[in-house]
Amino acid sequence: LQEEAVIGRKIAESRKTEKRSRNTADSVQLLCRNCFRSVASGSDIKLLEKAHYVNINPEFRNYYKVGGQVMLGRTFEDWEPGRTVSCRNCDKDWGFEMKYKKAAVLPNLAIKNLALETPDGRTTVKKWKDVPFTVDDFSFDDYCKDNFPDLFD
Repeated sequence: LQEEAVIGRKIAESRKTEKRSRNTADSVQLLCRNCFRSVASGSDIKLLEKAHYVNINPEFRNYYKVGGQVMLGRTFEDWEPGRTVSCRNCDKDWGFEMKYKKAAVLPNLAIKNLALETPDGRTTVKKWKDVPFTVDDFSFDDYCKDNFPDLFD
């Protein structure tokens, strides 16, 4: 029974990996789920602290507008909530900005509010774990080097 359970878990894990590697992050575009305007590439999305899917492309701010301050009932060590973000075109809510390590303001996106344009066609998912591409981990060092190069000369 234990061997069967282990084999079952390995098969499930391999299917999950196969699904994730179906497309490259570069080949996937994120669209507003309401107006279907293309707003980001899958390669712009990074996984922060194994919990937050953030867009690291500074050009992304051209596609959204900020709303009211997000209030959460608790505080966090490395980040604090900012303001809500929504589509500049149609006002569809996308998530909220988060201030990470008091330096980086990053849009934290809810995938349920976005659609995906893949080489296989347009699709939607409710959770980030179901996207058909691999999301790389966020590197604070790389982010700072890319966005504040003067500090590293």
